[in-house]
Amino acid sequence: MAVNLEQLVDDSDWTEVKVINRYAVFMSYLSMAIKGLGFLVLTWTTVVLLGGFVSMLHKKDFWCLTFITLVQTAGIFDVNLNEKLGYMKNAFMGFFVAIVWGIVGEHMAPQMTMYPGPLVIHFLTYMCLMSVALLLTLVQVVVFAIILGPLAIIYVLGIFMSGVISLWRLIEHDYGSNSDGEASNLSPAMDTLYYLALLQGVLFCYRFVLGRVEKRMPKAGADSKVQVVLQNYLRETKRGCEKDPTFAEGRNLTSYAVGQDWFQFTS
Repeated sequence: MAVNLEQLVDDSDWTEVKVINRYAVFMSYLSMAIKGLGFLVLTWTTVVLLGGFVSMLHKKDFWCLTFITLVQTAGIFDVNLNEKLGYMKNAFMGFFVAIVWGIVGEHMAPQMTMYPGPLVIHFLTYMCLMSVALLLTLVQVVVFAIILGPLAIIYVLGIFMSGVISLWRLIEHDYGSNSDGEASNLSPAMDTLYYLALLQGVLFCYRFVLGRVEKRMPKAGADSKVQVVLQNYLRETKRGCEKDPTFAEGRNLTSYAVGQDWFQFTS
C-alpha cells in the first residue's frame, strides 16, 4: 500500500509513543545491568573464589558457587524470562509435531473423496499411528521431565534461584574465618559474591514484574485493532533497545506502521 510520507501524522508527542519508547529504553538499561552483574559474579567465582579459596570452602559453599557459576554462563547472555518461556513452549510443540509427522506421515490427512472401503482402512491406519505417536510422545515427555526438567527450571529461573541461595548464605553467614593470613579474606570475598548475586536476582524479579506491564500497556485507551500495532511496536522497540539503547531515538509509531504496512488493520 503506497502512503505519502508527507501526509503522515506526527505522533512524536503522542502519550502512547512516549511511554513505549521510554519503557523500552529503561528495560534495555535494566537488562544491561543484570548482564553486567552476571559477568561480575561469573568472574568473581571463577577467578577469585574457585581459584584462590577453593581448598578453604565448605562443601555447601562450594556447591552453591558451582551452581551460581553454571547459572551465570547462560544468564549473562539471556535474561529475558518471557522469551525463555516462549522458547520452551515452541521447543515442546516442535518436538510433538516432529514425532507425529514422522510416525503418521502420509496418513496425516485422510482424503474424504476416496471410496468407502479404502477410506475406512486409511482412517483406521491413521488412528493406530496417531495412538502410537501419542504414546511415544508421552513416554519421551516423562523421560525429558525426569532428565531435562531440572535443567529447564535452572535455565528459566536460574538467576532467581541464585539470588535466593545468596540470601540464604548471607543469613547463615557460617563461611567466614577470623584467622590471620589468606583465610581472613574469605569472608569478605564471599560476602561480595553473594551480595552481587542477590542484587542481580532482585533486578531480575523487578524486570519480570515490569514485563507483565508490557502486555497491559497497549490496551490502555485503544481499540483492538490499534492494540495489535502498539503491541508489536512495543515488542520490536524493546528488542532493538536491548541491543542499542539509542534505537528508540527518532522512532515513531506512524513510520513503523507504514514500514510494516499495518494501516490495513485500522482502515
